[in-house]
Amino acid sequence: MPLDLIIAKELKLPIPKGFKRCTKCGHIKSLTDFHKFTRGKFGRMPACKVCESTCRKIKWKELRMKVLRYINSQLICNYCRNNDIRLLQIDHIHGQGTQERKLGYRRLYNRILNLSSDDVTKEYQLLCANCNHKKNSSDSYSIRLDAISYLSEGNPKCFNCETSDLKTLQIDHIHGDGHIEFARLGSYRLYKRILSMELENAHQEFQILCANCNWLKKIILRQNR
Repeated sequence: MPLDLIIAKELKLPIPKGFKRCTKCGHIKSLTDFHKFTRGKFGRMPACKVCESTCRKIKWKELRMKVLRYINSQLICNYCRNNDIRLLQIDHIHGQGTQERKLGYRRLYNRILNLSSDDVTKEYQLLCANCNHKKNSSDSYSIRLDAISYLSEGNPKCFNCETSDLKTLQIDHIHGDGHIEFARLGSYRLYKRILSMELENAHQEFQILCANCNWLKKIILRQNR
């Protein structure tokens, strides 16, 4: 129990108006630090926003691990046998993963858990980010290869681990928000934009990462938020 909570209880200190105590961390905080909840005390949730967010992240990680284990109890990539849990992704063996993910990950996870173990192995498998990207990429997309070659000055490789497998290489936005630009321009126009930039300017915005390193970067950024 937090020290300030123990002291407050022993001294029976009153909670100032506009404040309430979080039921999880025990700290007295402003009502604005709690999500609204009409049936709660003062019209707020029992736990503060920080504690609620932490609990949601823990529950989400537990659900994801449950689904990964249900698909493959060994928790390894089905192709390269990589066992780094952070890199493992759910692959739709017969494709159409993009369409199914539009339903939301929670619905996808519930659907997987409701399938029999035999049906799950027929539809889904675990792949690391590199193997998943290789499975779904195409060497025929020449402008993508041109953009990768341009950014790497003719020596395509991951900036971090230096892998040179073209099928695993991706263009990373150094400062983030790459998904926004991809959605706004589309991949073709983005590659054209990169090829039209001065190389020095392009290096300030973009770098080449393999799918595994790019995925790890995203995880680290989420954890630091």
